[in-house]
Amino acid sequence: MNELLSVNSLAEFTHHKNITILCHNFPDADTIASGYALYSYFTLRTNAKVKLIYGGISPISKTNLQLMIKLLHIPIEHVTQDYNAQGLLVSVDCQYLSGNVLDITADEVLIIDHHRISRELKEGLASIDLPIYGLIKDNYGSCATLVYELLQKEHFNLSKYVSTALYYGLFMDTNEFSELRERADIQMRDELAIDDAIFTLIRNSNLTKEELIIVGSAFKELKIHETMAYIEAQECDPNMLGLMADILIMVENVSVAVVYTCLQSPSLSVDKCYKYSVRTCVRNIAAHDFAEKLVSPKDTNGKLINLGYAGGHRSKAGGSLDYQSFNLWCTNELKPYRSFSNYLCESFDEFLANKVIDLSDDFIIDKATGKVKSKIK
Repeated sequence: MNELLSVNSLAEFTHHKNITILCHNFPDADTIASGYALYSYFTLRTNAKVKLIYGGISPISKTNLQLMIKLLHIPIEHVTQDYNAQGLLVSVDCQYLSGNVLDITADEVLIIDHHRISRELKEGLASIDLPIYGLIKDNYGSCATLVYELLQKEHFNLSKYVSTALYYGLFMDTNEFSELRERADIQMRDELAIDDAIFTLIRNSNLTKEELIIVGSAFKELKIHETMAYIEAQECDPNMLGLMADILIMVENVSVAVVYTCLQSPSLSVDKCYKYSVRTCVRNIAAHDFAEKLVSPKDTNGKLINLGYAGGHRSKAGGSLDYQSFNLWCTNELKPYRSFSNYLCESFDEFLANKVIDLSDDFIIDKATGKVKSKIK
């Protein structure tokens, strides 16, 4: 099998007696909302045993997500690495075989996602003898929008709880709707009938006092390298890295923002990893390309080395770099004392070696000064 099988409707999958809906590790609002909507559909439209799960080393800890789950009555479960699924496995806001999801076997797989196809999935399609269906639209602002379209096609009536979840998923994945571009995203936002009181409460519960202190402390350690701003945060929920990166990219003359922390890996077989979020604001530097470069360096012979996984979109992305693999690679490259921050700067320099930071048709960033410069002489 070399390509994903096409998906026409959710009705194609209602014959399964067991359905497992899988969110990515360290779930965010979008994956939870998408999974919840699909859970509601399969629960009401089939007689199947349906479960909504996510993996990783720790349960959800962000206050806004805990409140979302509680107030919207979302039956999501945290499971461990030895979980076995039967029947249909549906991965939402993530891709089967990728590094940020639980490794689960199933009889059939359905992928619903808004990120470009991962390296792991491409490689798996060529070697796995398993029906894998996929609906992937990386131009969409959220996976919730994709799920909404599928449910509309089935004429499925959304409860106010499900509608509020989908709305919040889009809200969070598009930086509070500021990044809405696609007609489908705008249409869903305008059509959903939500519980305003619950939505307002969830959106205003994004940080605890302790998390606010972590954010404040992190910004005191801000460093600038060329046009990249970066911060090492103390160990925290990975969802906070994106929040900090969203703020960091707003700094003047910064084209790329990276916030990272060292924490236990989502893979139970590894002790530590560097988790990071990347943001860009210039059109010819893609966040997902830089995020993927960080986990795919070359050795002295020019061979790509796999140190983890990464993915995302042009303006926002993230990844996880295995701590032990990174240190081993540094040792093999005769740089045993290289820090992650040094590696980050070296990678940025390599990434931009042949690039001009192109802001628009009229302006670029001058590499010598780091200042905005007109193309017009």
